[in-house]
Amino acid sequence: MFKLNSIHFLDYLHKHNTVVYPYKSLIFSFNDKLVHQSKHNFIPPNNAKPFLTNFIVFPKFLNAEFFEEDKIKIKRIIQKGHDCYGIILENNIKDVDVFLKTSLPGAFRSNLNRLKKRLEMCFSIKYTMYCGSIKKDEYDYIMNSLIEMQVKRLNHQKIDNHLLNKYENYKKIAFSLINEKKASLFVIYNNTVPIGITLNFILDKVYFGEITTFDMNYSKFGIGNLLIYKQLSWCIHNNFEYFDMGNGEYEYKKKWCNHHYLIETHIIYSKNSLVARFASIFCEYLVKLKNVLKRINFHLAYKKAQKIFKGSKEEKSLQQIKYEFHKLESGVNQTKEIKKENFQDPKYDYLKKVIFDFLYLYKEHFQNVVLYSISNKSHTFILEGENHMVKCIILE
Repeated sequence: MFKLNSIHFLDYLHKHNTVVYPYKSLIFSFNDKLVHQSKHNFIPPNNAKPFLTNFIVFPKFLNAEFFEEDKIKIKRIIQKGHDCYGIILENNIKDVDVFLKTSLPGAFRSNLNRLKKRLEMCFSIKYTMYCGSIKKDEYDYIMNSLIEMQVKRLNHQKIDNHLLNKYENYKKIAFSLINEKKASLFVIYNNTVPIGITLNFILDKVYFGEITTFDMNYSKFGIGNLLIYKQLSWCIHNNFEYFDMGNGEYEYKKKWCNHHYLIETHIIYSKNSLVARFASIFCEYLVKLKNVLKRINFHLAYKKAQKIFKGSKEEKSLQQIKYEFHKLESGVNQTKEIKKENFQDPKYDYLKKVIFDFLYLYKEHFQNVVLYSISNKSHTFILEGENHMVKCIILE
């Protein structure tokens, strides 16, 4: 009987903290250093039966060795359209600021430092890494916040969120992995509210940044770069050798990375099985067909169609608000026409980014800001901080 499987290489690696059979060991492709030895020191039962397994998403910053290489054939095919990024952490780098000075332009370093100071000036910021210990209620709160942020971000971009099931699966497995130091959560808090979160998996000295998300209302503050900066510091102090940022052509990844790699599909099958050999040809054809479709940008046309069909579903709070600030010199006297509002009321969620932009531009603190509404002017508000006040006009 012929056995055919398809396995997501990285999903298995993250869940089990080791490689799946027939992988025996992993080696860095850039220096040939051993990364990981399989924890499965056995041959699975029924290994004599002909088999074919399609392993997708194998990262090419790694090379692999296999059990029973004399009995198997391996076809390696690049998966097009998946540009991936990582950071090689050399032994001589002992501090994140040393890495910044040796690897990134001065203008980028200055801007990162400025945004970090501005964030900490405007909010009550706390940075927390959870690796080795986390309480269940705290874990559930953070993971629910992560999933909510991701759904909002993808809805904002009008992308069909087919990854939601994957996030829910990660939520089921990551709690125990974090407490075993096989995964981590890094969180940036404003007071007690998460505003930036990453879920990461750990394999020996490799740190896999699996999911990164942040509250888009804080976009002026460069949360994505700050998340990398803080985690990179932690990785260096804990002697990690590679920080994997995964795929996705985000500008912040391109700025930080010093290593670019692709991902492969590995088609592994029984060497002496004619059936497995023909099946491998069919599997290879399917992978190459997908690559052809990506080369003609079929996936971009599909995503564009998704955005068109999802356009009417976008929430008001996620729309790109256009506004104008007009500086006011005198204080506000509350009248029947001018009323103080609670801007943390859910009905004002759509104004959060505008308010946070005000904090950023005028260097005010979150706790000092006051929102006023003006009767008969539903698109005009007044924002008052400790030292500055503006009239805010929402443009339709």
